[in-house]
Amino acid sequence: MKPTIGQHIHILFTNGTTANGIVELWSDKESHLKSNNNDIIIYNTIQNVMMIMLLNKEHKENNIEILQKKFEETYQAPSGDELRDKNLVQLKNLLNKQEKENIALKLRSHHITDVAGVKYGVPGFFEKQGT
Repeated sequence: MKPTIGQHIHILFTNGTTANGIVELWSDKESHLKSNNNDIIIYNTIQNVMMIMLLNKEHKENNIEILQKKFEETYQAPSGDELRDKNLVQLKNLLNKQEKENIALKLRSHHITDVAGVKYGVPGFFEKQGT
């Protein structure tokens, strides 16, 4: 089974390295993935890829936007309906859950890139003792 365009996948290469991303192009000769604003190009896909894991993740940001639109539409509907109130509660719970998952994902995937070194010294407001 070949991955389809727009599908989120995790790849294990024959040399043991892994990569994950969203499929932009997939063929036996060359494949393209998009991962965290980076492009991954795989040459000789049939030879270099040992295993593909198809992930059923949707983009959390898109999901949150869709839920927010549905919430706003339901909120704008005439009030007093019990079904409307239940829908609002369910949509708000789903929206909160998606936002929590998105924040947790961002916290887990955060990598420290550059740490500034500390420079110790004497502050300039002390007067030097004369010799």
